[in-house]
Amino acid sequence: RLPGISGLQLLFRLREINPDAGSILITGHPSAEARAQAEAMGVIAFLPKPLSTNFFLEAVDRALNLSRPRETLVRVPDEGKALMANRLMEVLTEQGAIAAYVVDENGKLVVQAGDLADVNLKSAVGSLTLAFRSSLKVSQVLGALLPFNFQFFDGDVHVVYLTNVGSYYALLVVFEGKQSPTRMGEVYQVLRKAADDILTALS
Repeated sequence: RLPGISGLQLLFRLREINPDAGSILITGHPSAEARAQAEAMGVIAFLPKPLSTNFFLEAVDRALNLSRPRETLVRVPDEGKALMANRLMEVLTEQGAIAAYVVDENGKLVVQAGDLADVNLKSAVGSLTLAFRSSLKVSQVLGALLPFNFQFFDGDVHVVYLTNVGSYYALLVVFEGKQSPTRMGEVYQVLRKAADDILTALS
């Protein structure tokens, strides 16, 4: 505990000194009122304790990206790509999917596992990334600073699941054939865990 001042009061004073400084608020006592006050002061993230390292790194990355052009995304080192490719292969093996991709918010491929020989997914990537960006905007309106979005696209021959990896990347997983609605919960759990692991590799 800060002596004689709260974290929000400290943040207010800091913003008086430097209004352009980015800030991340971490608290052991989250409340709707504190969140509203923090967001009114323009915090980049409002993180409750216990703190997830992935969430913290995502918030720091977002803070740094605010000062860079949006086209300049975080470069992924080769060892990070190798870790992500291995994680995607685990998803394919565990879930029986035929292909998995990590793309950035502009639709650029970062890493893939498996292959779609009979489907030109590139023609759909633009629409998929638009859906990804739109879902993040909805989450922002709903007050989610670190969203967990999950989407399902049904086709006659293939189905695609899409989930966000932080705020700048998406994970696409393609299955062959129709999927039972009861599988969606299982796939959600697996893909969210994979997205967290991939976010760590990106960080």
